[in-house]
Amino acid sequence: MEVIPLTKVTLLPLGVGLLIAETIQPYVGCRPILKWPNDVLLDHKKIAGTLIENHRVGTQDFWLVGIGLNIQSSPTALPTENKDFRPIPRRATCLQEYVLPNTTLPSAVELGTTLATKLRVWSSNLHQLDAVKFIEIWKAWSDIGATYEIRETGESVRIIDIEADGQLRVETTGGKERLLVADYFF
Repeated sequence: MEVIPLTKVTLLPLGVGLLIAETIQPYVGCRPILKWPNDVLLDHKKIAGTLIENHRVGTQDFWLVGIGLNIQSSPTALPTENKDFRPIPRRATCLQEYVLPNTTLPSAVELGTTLATKLRVWSSNLHQLDAVKFIEIWKAWSDIGATYEIRETGESVRIIDIEADGQLRVETTGGKERLLVADYFF
């Protein structure tokens, strides 16, 4: 059982998103983009995302990682009655829509096994991960410079950087900088 250092646990969502992007890259005709902290986009459409939950049993913490990856199909519409969804939600896509010619997509089981193996290897080495170097790699796959709307307030912010601990530095339309620590964006 791997122990994830508390000083690196905030990098877990970023690492999972990066593993997904790296895994699907060979099958698609465009580079996946990481949307902080762990969504994966193709052509500005969501293809994958994760949900990470922490559970404590006694003194042991367990991190449950769920990965959603659209392989053969994607939702065409999301409900608008819930405040968590925009009236016009982000479009979704699937690997099948972007697969390179003469390329066979792996099955869901094969992709899941590959991702689980990569996650196990990555998390077992997390204690020795150089956070600054990791963040630089993550940023190379990211949407730094993009503008998003904050879900709760509707405020527009531009992504300007990411800290070594995974916090996102944004700039408001008024020019003020602040750090975000959770997924606030539409």
